[in-house]
Amino acid sequence: MQTVADLIAGGPPLPPQQRKKFLTSTSTTTPRYPRTDLDTLARWDIATDIAGIADSFRQPLPGVVSLGPYDLDAVNDEESVRANVKASVLKSVLKCLKPFDLESDFSSTGGNEHVVGAPDFVYHSGGSKRPKIAIEAKTDWAFPQSGSILADWPPGQNYPRTKLVRVIQQLYGYMTFNYLRFGILTNYTTTWFLRRVHSRTGGRLEISDAFPITQTPKLIQAYVTVAILAEDEWFYASPTTSPAPQRRVTATTRPTPVSDPYVLQSVDIAGIHFSKGVDRSRVGVVVRGTYLGASVIMKVVDASKQQWAVDELDAEVAAYCDLDPLANTYLPRVLAYVEVWEMLRILILEDCGENLATYEKRGGNLDSVVKAMCNRCLAAVNALGYVHNDVKRQNFVIDPTGVIRLIDLGQARKGSEFTVRAFENGFANDPKLFLSPGTATEVIDFA
Repeated sequence: MQTVADLIAGGPPLPPQQRKKFLTSTSTTTPRYPRTDLDTLARWDIATDIAGIADSFRQPLPGVVSLGPYDLDAVNDEESVRANVKASVLKSVLKCLKPFDLESDFSSTGGNEHVVGAPDFVYHSGGSKRPKIAIEAKTDWAFPQSGSILADWPPGQNYPRTKLVRVIQQLYGYMTFNYLRFGILTNYTTTWFLRRVHSRTGGRLEISDAFPITQTPKLIQAYVTVAILAEDEWFYASPTTSPAPQRRVTATTRPTPVSDPYVLQSVDIAGIHFSKGVDRSRVGVVVRGTYLGASVIMKVVDASKQQWAVDELDAEVAAYCDLDPLANTYLPRVLAYVEVWEMLRILILEDCGENLATYEKRGGNLDSVVKAMCNRCLAAVNALGYVHNDVKRQNFVIDPTGVIRLIDLGQARKGSEFTVRAFENGFANDPKLFLSPGTATEVIDFA
């Protein structure tokens, strides 16, 4: 079988590596006005880019033999598709990327605060977890029997929401929310490569021809090509300039201030800007950004995949609503609760500063005054019939004026019994002492 090394090294000696010289002519400029990327799905002639990469490097790639298995019975659900893609394909791609010294890696989104949403895998490099490519793995039933996504893509703007359309829209969403130019769609046996491009007639989404896993060298070559292109061209455009895919519920053109911020709004992404990941929890990602021009903190869950996370975020919003009298004093204000493109649920809060764990690392003093303010926040929450249930330094924030507020009501519960929790040195000491209704108060103690 012909290897990747055979394909790459078959030509004459190549010139020394020149970064930024092998890239496509696609502009990296943010479009000046919204375009309809999804109205027309165009063909990406990726073979031209593959040839350009091959002509730009002196060193050959390591050879890769058969990946297998090719039987769809071996990948009959999304979990097995992901497992096979990770263990076989992505592992081989990383082997081939080693000569390029990019510090490349593919990973899931678990623990990665830089990823908005929950794509199955992201590609990152250079020691950073910032995603440069989003990868979605689906079962075979989500794809056209013809094997050609382009041939089966419905024309025009009012296309039906078929399984195929939903799959493409989901990957397009991940690419958009994370400012990505490139995406990869695979069912393990077949893979497609996508990119968002800007042209004189408007932005568009392009997709490659299908790459069967039985054509291993060509498939790995395409992966390597896209990874290298993403090194300098991963950024495409802010979500605020990207058009929304079609959805069942009509959204406003941009979010607007509302009288009741606890009521879910369906909105387009305009007016919402993700700037920096703060944390990633079991439920979703916490990011800093702006909402209608104001600096905010956003808790984002992937509604397209994680209904349980949506339910938990709904419950957290309900807790903030019940505790609204404490907003702007002991708790941050809720500015909005929104859904974007039927993919993201976002709880938007005012930015009240850094958490106490970070504050302490920077030399801040967790003295008796800070402790007293923290415990006043807890007492206020308990007095209204809620237990926070996750008392730790990370869940108190301090603003530049020294005001402290309690955050993260994800585990807060309303009940008739309160649990006394004492925390020392940042570690939980939970004796689970249940007292009479309304008589206990959660406390935090900085030893």
